[in-house]
Amino acid sequence: MRYETIERKGKQFALVPIPHLKALQRASEDLEDIAAADAVKAREMEYFPMEFGVKLTEAHHRKESLVPLWREYRGLTQVQLAKKAKITQAYLSDIERGKKPGSVKTLKAIAKALSVDLDDLV
Repeated sequence: MRYETIERKGKQFALVPIPHLKALQRASEDLEDIAAADAVKAREMEYFPMEFGVKLTEAHHRKESLVPLWREYRGLTQVQLAKKAKITQAYLSDIERGKKPGSVKTLKAIAKALSVDLDDLV
């Protein structure tokens, strides 16, 4: 890259052609975007399809249980999830259908079995 240097008030400056300056600015913005993406990846967050996020949001607004959505997303049957959470399948079914709210202890066990935070279920 071609450039010239000048000195003003004891400080050195580089003079570069405008097209080179614009290319440097674009490269700098690209590096910032890459750094931001790397920071997101480093947070060890789980990512899921947008369609699943929409389903969660819609169910939340309708005040429906989010447990069956997470269970199905994880590829588990009610029997499998109930076993992992150490509860009965009937109790899990009642929670999923909104017949019973589920105790905090039970919801924590379900959340752990689904590898989600308790907040993701309520």
